[in-house]
Amino acid sequence: MSAPESSPDTAAPGDEVGSADPPVPDELAPKRSGIPGALDPAGLMLTLLLVPRRLRKSASRDTILDRASDFPELRLLERAGAFDLLADLNHIVIGTSVEGDARQTFAAFDYTMSRADLRSRLGVVAESSGQRIEWQETSGAFVGSLVPLDGSTDADPRQFVVRPGKKVVVYAHPEYVTHLVGDDAVAADTTIGYIRASMELRRLAKAAPKASMRFVADGMSGAPVNMPPDPPVAAPKKLELAFQLRKEASGDASLRMQFDGAESAKSFERFWKKVLPRQIEENPTLRLTLGVIVDGASIKRAGNAVTVRVHLAKDRADLVLITLGSMLIKLRRPRPSAR
Repeated sequence: MSAPESSPDTAAPGDEVGSADPPVPDELAPKRSGIPGALDPAGLMLTLLLVPRRLRKSASRDTILDRASDFPELRLLERAGAFDLLADLNHIVIGTSVEGDARQTFAAFDYTMSRADLRSRLGVVAESSGQRIEWQETSGAFVGSLVPLDGSTDADPRQFVVRPGKKVVVYAHPEYVTHLVGDDAVAADTTIGYIRASMELRRLAKAAPKASMRFVADGMSGAPVNMPPDPPVAAPKKLELAFQLRKEASGDASLRMQFDGAESAKSFERFWKKVLPRQIEENPTLRLTLGVIVDGASIKRAGNAVTVRVHLAKDRADLVLITLGSMLIKLRRPRPSAR
């Protein structure tokens, strides 16, 4: 956005890099600054789903709201009090590919108000940052572009797409918008196919019906993880982390990983039971992060999938949520060499 704080490449308040921040694996860091084509293979996609109605009375709601405000897409909606994230939205999705520029990040949400009220509130959002929205109707959808009032060029070209029929809004790069307003057939494993699937918010929520928050990393290579033991443990192809946050000061987390094959799943199970506890004990940083998950966790393997479940007290749940939020914020930014 033209206002400095709304640019996806600009650090959010409280998000400065410091010694307490979790490290971002180098192999996951963004490596180029171009926008992958809509019909290009999706690569590794990261998706965060929030379910506000399950968060409203959660003991960890304030922690989640604090981290949510670090995402420029959500901070944009909160400007001038235009939207209450927990009262006005039913589901929120933020997705990105770590292979691309932070501008590739998209957001989608379904809303509780009328379409006219929605567009009015988005107008308030624009005005609060010295911009206006120019709307165009295409195939029954309204596409809104944020235009700076001072005539300057907007650093963030993403547009709002208000879809017909469903109360769903998408905020995405123009490269993808043309495919979001039409019904042209696209492959599911393309970038636009992934974004379209992410717009099915209720379907995403049904995948973990009790979860307040769900994080998915899809399209992971399955390449070996660069850590002991030897031979190295294979990374999963897909990872899903779901949180069920309760009104009382506790919650449950489940981590489900799909591997290339049963042998890779067995290898990870052995690593989790035999090697990881020792690494955590020897590394203070791991004790503060992974330690809170591994303690008391149960692990179950079925075929090529491994599921880890753990009950978390509020302080541990908050620490995991803060760590996850910090990593997501950093993963979606290009490294200096990629700019």
